[in-house]
Amino acid sequence: VYKRQGLGSSVIVANAVGYGAGLLLSFFLNRSWSFSSTASIKRSLPLFLLVVAIAFTLNILVINAASAIGVPYPLAQLAGVAIYSILVFLGSRHVVFIDQN
Repeated sequence: VYKRQGLGSSVIVANAVGYGAGLLLSFFLNRSWSFSSTASIKRSLPLFLLVVAIAFTLNILVINAASAIGVPYPLAQLAGVAIYSILVFLGSRHVVFIDQN
């Protein structure tokens, strides 16, 4: 992020590039290390992106709902992170990285 800013990019662009790099790293490390999957990248990468998009949306909804009822932001964020992490793990395990034999 800081290097992108130093190159004249906006904070939004720098964060988007960092988030994208993190997503790809997460996909490949989970595929090879966490789940030892041989599922095709052509099939599993779009599914992974879909799972992450759903988890991210629910993360935002949880944070907004918790904040709306007066939950302090750090606790709302913690709840959102927990939901996101659990959904990405379960989606990866049961949908994305299942080997089609």
